[in-house]
Amino acid sequence: MLNDYARDLKSKDALEAMLEFDITNIKMITDVYKKIDKLQEIYYYINVYDKYYNIFSSINRQENTQIDNIITLYGKYRTLYDNFIKVVFNKFQITDFYNKRYQPFINKMFEECKHLPRDSRQYFKLYNESEKIYFQNRNNENLTIANKLILIRKYVEIKEKMATLKGYNSFLEEKLEEIGLKKSVFLDLINNYSFKEFQTSVVSKKSYSMNKAQDIIKGVATKYLNSNILTSLFKNINLSDRSYVLASYKKPPAIFVNFNSDLEGVECLFHELGHAYHYKIASNNTLINYEPNQFISEMFAMINQLILLNYINDKESINLFRRDYNNFFIDAVKTLKLEYFIYNNYQTFTVEDLQNIDFDYKKHLDFIFNDYYDLNYAFGFICAFTLCKDIENDTLSKEQINKLLSTDGNIKANNILSIVNINLNNLDFNIL
Repeated sequence: MLNDYARDLKSKDALEAMLEFDITNIKMITDVYKKIDKLQEIYYYINVYDKYYNIFSSINRQENTQIDNIITLYGKYRTLYDNFIKVVFNKFQITDFYNKRYQPFINKMFEECKHLPRDSRQYFKLYNESEKIYFQNRNNENLTIANKLILIRKYVEIKEKMATLKGYNSFLEEKLEEIGLKKSVFLDLINNYSFKEFQTSVVSKKSYSMNKAQDIIKGVATKYLNSNILTSLFKNINLSDRSYVLASYKKPPAIFVNFNSDLEGVECLFHELGHAYHYKIASNNTLINYEPNQFISEMFAMINQLILLNYINDKESINLFRRDYNNFFIDAVKTLKLEYFIYNNYQTFTVEDLQNIDFDYKKHLDFIFNDYYDLNYAFGFICAFTLCKDIENDTLSKEQINKLLSTDGNIKANNILSIVNINLNNLDFNIL
């Protein structure tokens, strides 16, 4: 697998040279398309560089020594991309473009033009600082609460400044716009929730080998997934103390899973296979249309979990469903509530303020560094629950799922979900 990435691995110096790409020599619409292709090629090689060293360090269980270089390369690419948008915006109107292959990318460019940083140099200086704080927290498990809160204040302040430089009223506004969520819906979820947390119990656990887990997953997935694609992903599984997936365009997804030989391990495996499957389906698109939407990816991974647990349907699976509801929905809402409070009060809040929140805030602190990622879990779980029922009732076809997963990643999640008749701004939160 690493050899596959290594074939397209370029040195940092080579990537830096590619980033010197001239984006100013544009006279016709066809020139814009050619520049887009070149920009996507550059991004592809940066992403391969990123994923290669991440996969290498994960497999060998060692520190990734390329983090600073990766942060720098992505930052320089974004500067190049933003400058390109300015050039195109100053020369053309959106109605000048007609090529369907490029249209979602063009639409996103013109949308992003409204929010280009007023000061690119300052913006990417802040970006680099935020990334360093992120890794400082992630790589230091022994931080005291006091020191973690110091990092959080710095991190949140930086994110708010970055959003302001892009013309947003807040960092939350930026994240909601990326998904296509109304702020009023978000506030309704975190301020008016009265969701009951399930009580979970200890039940006897059956033992599952990796081979048995894969056989169960193949059997469960037959109804709605391509079994050949799923089976091909099994050879990319790596045992790890954390579960996640790393992948680049047209490259084999590296699946890292904390597999404990129980049903929870099978469920975790199927979740990560969902991410890998999404990457695989999206890789059937052209590079320009590739980038998988993270909201859709998390939603799909949770669909897999729910389908599996409904299929098993015993005391252990019911208990795990309750735990998942608590984790992916209840805890995600709590994180969002804490995150919203901290972002609105980062200059003035005290530890006493946090202690007065009606749940254990310490459990949720690390998720503040994930940039409202729990929006994907809280809202995604509701969507997953609904679509799981549709799959089981044969009202959601393989073709619809394939279309959902292969949709251009430049499109907002709420627009993608129209394929399966879901509107994020009109959800019933009380799904149980």
